[in-house]
Amino acid sequence: MNQYSMCNIIEELSNQVDLDNDQRWMSAGNDILALPVMLNVTDGSWAVLIKAKANTSMATHYHTKPLFVFTVYGHWHYPEHSWEAKTGHFLYEVPGELHTPTFMQDTLLYSVVTGPIIYPGKAGEKDGVVDIYTHVNSVKQHYENIGLDENELKKIIR
Repeated sequence: MNQYSMCNIIEELSNQVDLDNDQRWMSAGNDILALPVMLNVTDGSWAVLIKAKANTSMATHYHTKPLFVFTVYGHWHYPEHSWEAKTGHFLYEVPGELHTPTFMQDTLLYSVVTGPIIYPGKAGEKDGVVDIYTHVNSVKQHYENIGLDENELKKIIR
């Protein structure tokens, strides 16, 4: 069993974030940052803030379960579709739809991911899979790198 199972099950999770200067922001690619605010090892979901600079894109991927995204500010879209999201836009995305989040302006998103993400392999190599434990391990490594101990990680795990 994972050492983080059922962490903090009694207490509410209350997590204050400094949107501009929080040391917990992690690189998620070129000019894209992620700040996980909840990692749920019980059901495999996570809540994360995504901060992206204008004219950047995430890698093409799809979700195995539904995704919920709220645009706090900014302007972005999936080039695979005709819609565009701006400040205040809420997105419910069904599983299995391949997309490439692309940011036209500096953007802040709040996302709830409810299951693994698949990054299709190119030219026949194996697909990349990112799940809750991938996130727990990367956040743990990041926290160690910035001097936060494991108790800080346990505060955001459910």
